[in-house]
Amino acid sequence: MDEKKWINSFFGINRNDNIESIKNFALLWNIFERYFCSMNASLNIIKNKIYKLDEIGYNFPKKIHEDYYDYFHTRYVNQSDNSVNELFENLNFRDNRTDIEYKALLKEILENPNSVIKNKLLANFIIIYRLRNNLFHGSKNI
Repeated sequence: MDEKKWINSFFGINRNDNIESIKNFALLWNIFERYFCSMNASLNIIKNKIYKLDEIGYNFPKKIHEDYYDYFHTRYVNQSDNSVNELFENLNFRDNRTDIEYKALLKEILENPNSVIKNKLLANFIIIYRLRNNLFHGSKNI
């Protein structure tokens, strides 16, 4: 069976570029979760590991904490008043205590023009984690 043909038939259009991106994302997430999170990713684990690396003086690569943060900041924050925008709500945080806390933390980091590196990196991972959950649980369109 040709999976790409089936997917294109299912959607009625050619989605090869998106499919490749999704496959790459799934593979990268698998590697990240296995090696960085010991096969048990959660926002608490990710936050603790980032903060521990910061405590020991790890120098986070600029590409990770600035370029991606700048992309997400432009995507989720109104540049006119530095407040989160309607796309921020599309991250689909759930109504449980953990998601509510991380949604508030992400909002605080994104709206703070003086966010420190460890918080920028954490913001990146909160967003990536939400995209992962939304994609893998079917609430995010390919």
